[in-house]
Amino acid sequence: MSHTPYGYRIENGKAVIDEFAATQIKELFLAYLAGDSLTAAAQKAGIRTSHSVIRKMLQSTRYLGNDYYPAIIDPVTFEAVVVECIRRQKNLVVSLNLK
Repeated sequence: MSHTPYGYRIENGKAVIDEFAATQIKELFLAYLAGDSLTAAAQKAGIRTSHSVIRKMLQSTRYLGNDYYPAIIDPVTFEAVVVECIRRQKNLVVSLNLK
C-alpha cells in the first residue's frame, strides 16, 4: 500500500490500529456530531490537516473496518456523521439560494 490512512500503521504487512491516532479519529467524529465545524472538530481532536482531508476522513469507510483495516468507528456513529454531512450540505445550499 502506498498510503496508510490516519489512525493505522502497518506491522508485519498488516494494518493495526494506532491507539493515539484512533482516539483522535473518534474525537473528530464525536465533535462533528456535536455540531462543530470540520475545522473546529479537527482542532478539538488535535488533528492538523486541511478542511478537505478532514471531510474525507469523516467519509472513509475504512474506519468501519474491512478485511485489511480493523474498525475504529462503529457503524451507528459513522452513519450519523454521513447523515449530518448531508444535512449540513442541504442547509448550505438553501442559505446560498436565499442570498
